[in-house]
Formats: sequence, structure tokens, C-alpha cells
Amino acid sequence: MPHVRKWMRAQKIDDATDVAKIFLEYQNNTDARIALVEWAMKVNQPREEQLNWLDEAAENGASVKSLRKKVQDALAIQAQETAKKKAPATP
Repeated sequence: MPHVRKWMRAQKIDDATDVAKIFLEYQNNTDARIALVEWAMKVNQPREEQLNWLDEAAENGASVKSLRKKVQDALAIQAQETAKKKAPATP
């Protein structure tokens, strides 16, 4: 059953990514990019792609340094957790 849960989680992430892409097609502006990242952080779903969105928002004059740091920190924690799961168990 764990493999089914893993697949379902991956499917939800893919679905969320698709929704974000569609949203940005219609609301391709600084506020929309920031709102998407803020929401992702609220639901604890940081993604590398969000750093690009924040960079684009910063290019348009938005102050996103703090939010960018939060995403980077959350991604670092995710990476650490993933590494722990993949590490062989020590006897």
C-alpha cells in the first residue's frame, strides 16, 4: 500500500503543477507568482520552480527576498528528509 500512497502524492503534485501553469497563463503577473508561492508555503509544498517565479517577480520590482529564503530553507529541509529516508539503516 505505501507504493499506492506514493503514487497518489506524486499525482497530486503533478496536478498542482498543471494548475499553477494554467493559472500563470491567465494571470501572468508579479502578484500571481507571489500568491502561488505563498500558498505553496502554507500547505508545505515548496518546489524549485517557485524560486524561478520569485526571481521573475523580483525582476519586476517585487520584494521577495524573505519569501525566497523561506522557500530555500524549506527545500533544504525536504532534501535532508529525503536523504535520511534513502540512507541505509545503521545497525
